[in-house]
Amino acid sequence: MLPFTSTEETKKTTTKDHYINIGSGTNQSSDWTDVSGALTTADIGQYPDIKEVHFEAFINVPTANGSVSVRLFNKTNSYLVSNSEIIRDGIVETYHFISPALIYDVGPKLYQVQMKSQLNVLANLVSARIHIVTE
Repeated sequence: MLPFTSTEETKKTTTKDHYINIGSGTNQSSDWTDVSGALTTADIGQYPDIKEVHFEAFINVPTANGSVSVRLFNKTNSYLVSNSEIIRDGIVETYHFISPALIYDVGPKLYQVQMKSQLNVLANLVSARIHIVTE
């Protein structure tokens, strides 16, 4: 009987991060409001071998009162990008919001950041971006 030999092949997966900057601005409304200056056109589907896509926002609230909500809105098709809404209690320090993996469309889309502030206090969107991870 011949001896059994086994060969294992190990495959390393490397990922690459891509960022699409959306912009910055402020909000002081208790209703969902477009953040002026936080708008971009992007085609997420142009990136090959997408593993996941996230919406990221850096927010601070100078008074640290109430909660702040931020989300990504697809203005091309007039709907909220699925899984993009994030809520956080008011904080003075800049907080890095990261959404769960987004459900996104392919093709060029106009994306708008929207915010609301629970107590109508000033909330600063320091920056916002779409984070694409490819394999």
